Amino acid sequence: MAGELSFHPVRRSALESLHAKSGARWKSDAVRWPLDYGDPGRERALIRESSGIADWGPADKLSVQGPDVASALGKSGLAFRLGEVTENLIGRAKVEVWALSPDEALLISIQAIGLSDYLDSRDIANIPVSSASCLIRVVGPKARVVLGEVCPLDLSDAALGAGKLAHVPVANVRVTLGRQDVDGLPGFTILVPRDYAAYLWQAVLENGHAHALSPVGAQAFEQA
Repeated sequence: MAGELSFHPVRRSALESLHAKSGARWKSDAVRWPLDYGDPGRERALIRESSGIADWGPADKLSVQGPDVASALGKSGLAFRLGEVTENLIGRAKVEVWALSPDEALLISIQAIGLSDYLDSRDIANIPVSSASCLIRVVGPKARVVLGEVCPLDLSDAALGAGKLAHVPVANVRVTLGRQDVDGLPGFTILVPRDYAAYLWQAVLENGHAHALSPVGAQAFEQA
């Protein structure tokens, strides 16, 4: 009689090996995203005083497509504002709606809640895309300067205000860039294809060394 298999799935960041080399401590054995890099107090101070770069996740992502996306999301209690990121609540779970185009939105949640279960999806298609892309955040007073040197877009408040989206190259990789401030600190989230995530992380981090940019874990945002 065959013995029972013991299987414990592990969610792994595309950047896991880079974080490990930098001394990351993981959120848990089953969630291999950085909690911190050994000194969460220093990391919290860093994003207040300079800037930090974070691998944001794990995140469940659902691509929602169709001519009635705005209406369908509205019926599900989710706001759709073209060219913007909006934060919504489903129960106690936060769900971001990235309104990418008139007929496409990306739903993102850090909490695993089964996004498709909450949609009125009769007139739209929804496709799980959690592993297709990564979320890289750059937050802090020098975030604009750091990104401005690898991105041709005007990152000022007037050009890219809070909640706005833009499709732009960052370090020569085409990405979707969202303005997401954190407790009054300038913040930008880069939605980058998984295959390019490691390159982009290293390119932004290397360029940002002159501005004291450093990796930070999830704990850095708890008291930002």
